[in-house]
Amino acid sequence: MGARGLFFSSSLSYGFGAGGYWSIMAEDICAALARRAGIDCGVVEAVDPARFMSFCADAVQQRPDFIATFNFVTPFPEISVGDQTLFINELFPSRSVTIFLDHPIHLSDSIARFESGAARHSYRPTPAPPPVYGIMESGHRGFLRDLGIEDRRVFEFPQAGPPASPDVPSQADRPIGLLFYGSVSTPEPEDEFLAKHGLASPPVREAAGMALAAVLSGTDDSYLATRQALTANGISTDVGNMAAMARSIDRRARTLRRHRLLTGLTGLGVHVCGQVDQAFRDAHPDFVFLPPCPFMDVITLIRQSRIVLNDTINLREGALMRLHYARANGAVVATETSPWARQSLKDDGDIILLEGGGHDRDRLRALLDAPRQTQSIAQAGIADHDGAHLWDHRLAPMLACLKEGRS
Repeated sequence: MGARGLFFSSSLSYGFGAGGYWSIMAEDICAALARRAGIDCGVVEAVDPARFMSFCADAVQQRPDFIATFNFVTPFPEISVGDQTLFINELFPSRSVTIFLDHPIHLSDSIARFESGAARHSYRPTPAPPPVYGIMESGHRGFLRDLGIEDRRVFEFPQAGPPASPDVPSQADRPIGLLFYGSVSTPEPEDEFLAKHGLASPPVREAAGMALAAVLSGTDDSYLATRQALTANGISTDVGNMAAMARSIDRRARTLRRHRLLTGLTGLGVHVCGQVDQAFRDAHPDFVFLPPCPFMDVITLIRQSRIVLNDTINLREGALMRLHYARANGAVVATETSPWARQSLKDDGDIILLEGGGHDRDRLRALLDAPRQTQSIAQAGIADHDGAHLWDHRLAPMLACLKEGRS
């Protein structure tokens, strides 16, 4: 293809400098673009505004074929030109590629503002092609369609990982039994949650309950489940209000999932790395709580852990990068089940599928005392990862979308 691109990332995402989640993923995606498509794509991060804007001015003259970001976030997501506040992408006559690392309902305001900004070319030397968006799974298309974004400008980009590390420690050499990394909070009481988010009136409460049940069961996408539940209860509203309710449902489902996953493993001494509320700490005195840290340090923890726990964050057709980076570093992954996991992975073969309840605790307790079995699962996980779940395997839809509609 011979194209050139710039991937604007932010080393301060999640409060960390270099070595953060987004920085590492951006580097790995650019490496995959070079391997698979011969695309020269560099990651751009800066903290000094003067140096960054000088770089941008020079980069505009080089006319890269595309500008990529995660969730619209760059070192300086917005800049001021006169009385206008612009996205950096508005300076470049290049295709804008926004890869969503979350359900787009959580970015609805930014999407609307970005679409409006992308339509103006006042600050570009020449007009840019229409922007395109990468979504984590097909169910997320529904929301973008309701916002008026054409399917041809949307590509599916499930999360993935880099090639497996060539020197992973054996299971016998990993001192940590179970590891979970991510924030953990205690769910609000139902009435408090409903009142806080304006969902307490009887018909809306009924719709919220229906949507939450569908999301927790894995039968529907958060936005589509919310839209369907509102319709079933005779409630007519606009996309913005549906998105607001869907965001509340999505976040509550994630909190409940994560809480359910971890509380079911009481007694196993789980190591938890991340921001954890005090009530959860008090309720789990056998857990080992580690402070939040950059992803490079998380990878070190993964390489010291036999089993890494994964929740779905309501994904139905793929998995968060947590699963992929853990398998790439030789850990066994024990994950909440999902339609994708049941179809694509092999329970007790290359993954451990958790169904909830005491049986999960018993299985994991037994596995912690069976290093030969976990070694076999870890090796199979690496093989499956390298064969189907590298960033390289996710590029074709993105490349097709970059080529589509260049007018």
